[in-house]
Amino acid sequence: MKNILNITKFWLNIFNNQPQITQQILELIKTILYQNYFQYDDKYYQSTKGIVMGSPIPSTIAEIYLKYLKETIVKHWMGTKEIIYYKRYVDPVIIIINQDVIKEEIVITHMNKIHKHVEFKMTVEVNNTKIYLDLHIYRNHDKFQLGIYRKPRKLTPPYTIYVIIHCDTN
Repeated sequence: MKNILNITKFWLNIFNNQPQITQQILELIKTILYQNYFQYDDKYYQSTKGIVMGSPIPSTIAEIYLKYLKETIVKHWMGTKEIIYYKRYVDPVIIIINQDVIKEEIVITHMNKIHKHVEFKMTVEVNNTKIYLDLHIYRNHDKFQLGIYRKPRKLTPPYTIYVIIHCDTN
């Protein structure tokens, strides 16, 4: 949790020139991170790593962390042309590397050494094809073709479709 406080401080120092506000924001985040409780089986526990589900802050912390990774590591690789394309949608990331300069195993190994509790996984290209979110990406020499990817589904009778409607009574 100390790591996320340092990363947040990194960003606040770049975008905020008021030390008092930086300190207040860090104290608020520290309070949220260290008062990280959850209930299971009528007992209360405090999370020792990560943030419990249901808290409003995990997505913000993930955003702060992933932007930091891009700023400190990915930009360097893009500058050396080892990575030639980088895009991310929330937390799924697509990276295209220059295989003449660096091997994909080196990239994934290096990224997985950054923090012991953050793991990056690589999907392997099969028949010049990768799936990213709902995209089917096909590599044809030095060009890419995009298509819509739909997960295979198997619906066998009997199956039931439930429709749930939420009404706001306020």
